[in-house]
Formats: sequence, structure tokens, C-alpha cells
Amino acid sequence: MFSIVGTVIQLLVTLLALQESLRISKWRALLIPLVALVIVILGVEVTYLDLSGAALTVEAILDQLGLFAG
Repeated sequence: MFSIVGTVIQLLVTLLALQESLRISKWRALLIPLVALVIVILGVEVTYLDLSGAALTVEAILDQLGLFAG
């Protein structure tokens, strides 16, 4: 429980520091975590697609060699 609270507090403090250091308005500072979330989601999705494509490639190669039973 304390690690969740600590993480949220650290995120808020980081956002406040970023807002002050860049001198951006409050509504623009609220966009920063949203943009970070979109970047993380896109990164996870791209990684998933890359890995599934690699698995499909390996599966096709093994199938052509007669080593894949599925």
C-alpha cells in the first residue's frame, strides 16, 4: 500500500517540478502523463506485434523443415 502511495506522490512531485522548470501552464502539465501513457501503451503494443511476428516466422520455418507438428 505504501509503495503505491509513494509512487503516486513521486509522480505528482515530478510533474510539479517539470511544470515549474519548463514554466508551462497547468493544463499543459496535465498532458504530460497522458502522453507518457500513450507512449508506454504504444511501446508495449509494438513489442507484442514484433514478438508475435517473430514467432510466426519461426513457426513457418519449422513447418517448412517438417519440424513443426502443430
